[in-house]
Amino acid sequence: MKRILVPVDYSPLSVQAVKMAQNLAEKVQGQVYLVHIVNSPTMLDESGYEVTTSEEKEAKYAMQSFVRAHHLSPADTLVKLGHLTDDINFYIKRQAIDLVLMASQGASGLREVFIGSNAERIVRHATAPVLIVKGGAETLQLESIALAGSFDKEPPRNIEAVSHLQQLFDTRMHMVEVCVPENMWMKEMILRSMEKFAMANDLKNVRYHIMENFSVVEGLEKFMKQNQVSLLALATHQRHGMQRVFRTSIAESVANHLPSSVLTFRLQTKETEEKV
Repeated sequence: MKRILVPVDYSPLSVQAVKMAQNLAEKVQGQVYLVHIVNSPTMLDESGYEVTTSEEKEAKYAMQSFVRAHHLSPADTLVKLGHLTDDINFYIKRQAIDLVLMASQGASGLREVFIGSNAERIVRHATAPVLIVKGGAETLQLESIALAGSFDKEPPRNIEAVSHLQQLFDTRMHMVEVCVPENMWMKEMILRSMEKFAMANDLKNVRYHIMENFSVVEGLEKFMKQNQVSLLALATHQRHGMQRVFRTSIAESVANHLPSSVLTFRLQTKETEEKV
């Protein structure tokens, strides 16, 4: 987790996110990358050639001013006209980004992050794990991490960001699954699948929890409050139907409503890899 990307809109939240990313990069001897995508329709002149607008030039100047004003030292910056999620994913691949980091003011969530609801698109489509940090701190402090999911499936192959954060902060890992009341008879089987998951992914210092609730989001909210967890990690499922797997809309709802920081990552198993 050494290459960290921060989408910026030059706001105070952007400053917080970049400072936190720099602090995290220092811990892992990594690098920070900044990106600003100007979502602007292509303009054509009479002959059909693209007309260069002033937006991109202004945005590039704003990025230079932003970096200078806050004494930032990114490894690279990208400013361009384009499509937000497509260009960010292209940049993620080009720079081999390990983590996307954004900041939010609190429980009101993603609507306040990076050009409003565009952050929801990043959570939905990003090919790298996305960390939404709540609060006004410029350093990441994790006293405990909760990993939520349905653990009776094959363990995801891409939970490195979660395990790296646990190791980096030397903290406890909670594994939690929300179960509807009529399925609580499966409790022992779910606990065994959690233990198998933890062993397969070499997770240490783990506690296991099953929350009874009809709503996944409400169950997770209750768990986070009861256990004062610093970070909730959960997978987004973006293609191919699989039973009882967290879907992206749940990840967005959790990121919007929980006061704690949230880490989302794409679910990737042998089954999904074979179907790509």
